[in-house]
Amino acid sequence: MRSKKLSLMILGAMVLQSHAFAQFGPWSSMPSANAHFTPLRFDRYPDATGAAGNEKYGENTAHLGLTVPLNERLRVGLLANLISIRAQGDPVDRALLGAAVLQYNLTPRRRLGFYLETGYALSNHCTCGSEESYSSQELIHFLPMGFGLDYPLLERARLKAGFTNYHPLKGPEDVYNFTQPFVGLNVYFGQKYRLPFHSKFGESPESPESPQRESWNPYWTSAKRRTWNFGVSSSGASWSGPEDGGFEGRHTVFSVFPRLNRWLNQAVMVGAQAGFFRYSNTVDIPAESATGLGVGAQARFYPLSFRDPSQFRALKVGSGQGLQFSPTFGVEFHFTSFSWEEPELAGQQWRYLDLQPHVGFVLTVEENFSLFWSYGPYLSLGDAPATAAFNGPLILGLEYDFGR
Repeated sequence: MRSKKLSLMILGAMVLQSHAFAQFGPWSSMPSANAHFTPLRFDRYPDATGAAGNEKYGENTAHLGLTVPLNERLRVGLLANLISIRAQGDPVDRALLGAAVLQYNLTPRRRLGFYLETGYALSNHCTCGSEESYSSQELIHFLPMGFGLDYPLLERARLKAGFTNYHPLKGPEDVYNFTQPFVGLNVYFGQKYRLPFHSKFGESPESPESPQRESWNPYWTSAKRRTWNFGVSSSGASWSGPEDGGFEGRHTVFSVFPRLNRWLNQAVMVGAQAGFFRYSNTVDIPAESATGLGVGAQARFYPLSFRDPSQFRALKVGSGQGLQFSPTFGVEFHFTSFSWEEPELAGQQWRYLDLQPHVGFVLTVEENFSLFWSYGPYLSLGDAPATAAFNGPLILGLEYDFGR
């Protein structure tokens, strides 16, 4: 399993002002071109490459993309990335990535746009085995998943920031996912045009003179105040590793996190967590196992409730009132005696400290019970490796809201 340490920190502050240049305008009616350049530096792998322990290598990504709107919230487009990899003393190795993408804007009528992105990507960029990434002779298929912010600088120029994770669908057996953070520029051009599809999100606020008609409301709103939230989440991973003698076994990591959260309002919750980690290794003979513990804190945000934090707001699922969908984003801190990058040392010393920004969703049943899913990279806050691998595991859990 390859470990990476992210050396790029994205810092910024965005002040929400008037509703000038609302996202509903250019996002919903004009094509756009976007570009960014992301320079990253990672540790080399002395065990695999023979490099010195303090050597780094660079991975620079130049990105160009083009998108067009389908309706007020959806955009579709194409992108191309040129990825340049350079290690000390080695020539530059270049790989290409191309993708078709679909973007969904959660806040098209707000000054700050928050969008989710997915699609299908092809690349010869191979994050494979225990060495640094390289260009491969084999074409690898990826599923990109990410989120971004679209903030107006000028009427047609927007600042974009976020990250995309590329999950492998088809390729070499030892290929794994990688995360691409970005800060760049999105420029809208051309003339507004008639959208090919109509959505059911009501009339545009820019044309109040249009005849009034009853529009379908996709939102579910509850005035009941949530106070406390209890949940249990889990994540895990399993990978093979042949021994020198040819015997093939598996490394397995499993974790459980009970969480207790307090709702500050109906758009923000904060809380604490505890963690239990279990590692087993059937590759080596005799088999090994180890156990680690952890503590942490988290904050989660529900952007659909930002307009009125006194009420919980979600998207309806189906025609009934019993199932609601809420996109989320947030951040977690972890301090543990376990690292996915050094699982064999579990329980020996409390020394792993990291930060995890994440994006996900919550699926709520009858206002009380929820299934939540989140994903995000783990960023080490010290010299020790992060609690989890650079790209982080998928988190799945169940929650219950109480104390109204």
